[in-house]
Amino acid sequence: MPTETLTWTLEHNWKEIVDCLYLGTLLHHFYNDREMLIWDEVGNGWRITYADDVVAEICIQSQNSLKVTMEEITVAEGNDRFIPLHGAIYAYSKDGSKRDWRLPLDFQGAPLEIFTLSKDGRGPTPNYKLSEQTIHLKLEAGVPVKMEKR
Repeated sequence: MPTETLTWTLEHNWKEIVDCLYLGTLLHHFYNDREMLIWDEVGNGWRITYADDVVAEICIQSQNSLKVTMEEITVAEGNDRFIPLHGAIYAYSKDGSKRDWRLPLDFQGAPLEIFTLSKDGRGPTPNYKLSEQTIHLKLEAGVPVKMEKR
């Protein structure tokens, strides 16, 4: 008999699973695609520099702060994610957000397919406005979004 605290199901734990995947696992895969170059202590936190001009600042601004950038692209800030990974971008906000995100060079000016994800598969397109270099994206709390080039 499975123990409730040890077994998650999509039916009962969708939110927890999505939080783990989008807030942690996808970001971890993003890091693992790069070589770690420098690990510096900064105040009570750390600045970790990876190849490809990726910088992760952890607990520098506050005890729970997180900011990850790749050159001019914000990949993670607080509980918001915009993770370019393996030909797609995975966007997520734990609490909901409406903001501009700079697109990676290979996504700039390209036609995009943008959709939400649910336990039943692809969902509707979120509210967005695309420009040459950025996307203004409204992320509903806890609703994962995937972007692909057409």
